[in-house]
Amino acid sequence: MLYPRAKRPVPRRRAVTRPVGFTLIELLVVIAIIAILAGMLLPALGRAKAKALNISCMSNYKQLQLAWLLYANDFNDAIVPNGLETKNAWIDGTGNNLAYRLPGATNLLTITNGMLFKYNSSAAIYLCPGQRGALLSGKEDVRYKPVRSCSISGQMNGGSSSSAVPGSPIQPIVLDGNPPDALAYTKVSGINRPPPSQAFVFVDEGITIDDGYFAVQVNRAMWQNYPSTRHGGVGTFSFADGHSEVMRWIEPTTAQLNLTKPYLGFAPTRVGDRDLAKVARAYIDPPK
Repeated sequence: MLYPRAKRPVPRRRAVTRPVGFTLIELLVVIAIIAILAGMLLPALGRAKAKALNISCMSNYKQLQLAWLLYANDFNDAIVPNGLETKNAWIDGTGNNLAYRLPGATNLLTITNGMLFKYNSSAAIYLCPGQRGALLSGKEDVRYKPVRSCSISGQMNGGSSSSAVPGSPIQPIVLDGNPPDALAYTKVSGINRPPPSQAFVFVDEGITIDDGYFAVQVNRAMWQNYPSTRHGGVGTFSFADGHSEVMRWIEPTTAQLNLTKPYLGFAPTRVGDRDLAKVARAYIDPPK
């Protein structure tokens, strides 16, 4: 009798598993995609950060401007003095208090001893959040925390004063080339050239910051003091009517002001510089 042969089991084929990972080409493609996405996102993040700094800086100068107006309200419309080398000023300008060198750059007493401080006792509003270190001799030194990045227009009760006589009147300074009939204002109600909504008071100053007086020669192609070009290439200003705003610079030479010498100012520019003209109009207008 014949018995059927037992069927031999058919061996199963082992599935071939592909090792997990990337080939070199795939890895390069992924890296390229990440680089493209980063190139698209980083500029947007940079602009967002600059915008946030702009808003914070404008808020600081808005608060300073309100303090400036409160002082005038208490003193029969008088503008807080902006005297040079004197305690008779919105900041203490005596001793070693110049902001481009130590100890003045980091001396909080420069602010707290000033005539404006009691109207807003936040020292933080005197400093632009975009300034990381003290501007010592034209270079930002992050080892030292600065206390001030703002100055006040020389047209706002700016001039010389006797530090030996507290409360002595400010003697106006007529800058080279500026009209002698446009002396610094002593009363808020007297601001008319330009009107308060166009006349700047506080300015975020660049590497020329020293005393509290910001000077503009309105009839010359010359930057005597430099506005800042921080957080996105703008400068922050407040105005006599109480508002603050940023000025976006147009000329490529303006962006270079705070990167080159001379750090103490007086940088020639071309005739017709639109940025200088904009600042000059907010200082004395009409200029002649």
